Amino acid sequence: MADTALALRLLLFCFEHLQYPLCPRAIPDIEIAPDLDAEGRIEFGFLTTIKLKAWDASAYWQGVLCHEICHYLQAMNGETFSDTRRTEREALSAQVSWLIRINAPLEAYPTEKIIRRLTGEAA
Repeated sequence: MADTALALRLLLFCFEHLQYPLCPRAIPDIEIAPDLDAEGRIEFGFLTTIKLKAWDASAYWQGVLCHEICHYLQAMNGETFSDTRRTEREALSAQVSWLIRINAPLEAYPTEKIIRRLTGEAA
């Protein structure tokens, strides 16, 4: 399970970075799912859950959690995810800004390949 205090700091960071009008007062459940086919994913249903492939509080995993918390913030502000290029760009922007803020090493940042896959851009 990810650090709740860190997840709340990331929620506030994403709220300030993305400037959405509504900031939820709580974070969704966060689960570790080693069999996940991606590093992270958010699932909406009766309960909203962020799933991470792993967790160790490293800069890399903080970035992944930040990215998924951005999607949570987007959803709580009425985002329908009909423009995934925009929503992924927003989440990547916050993720990279968080990594810069914590002086993360280069290997913690999303690769060009991941950025292109998430934003639907051709290689």
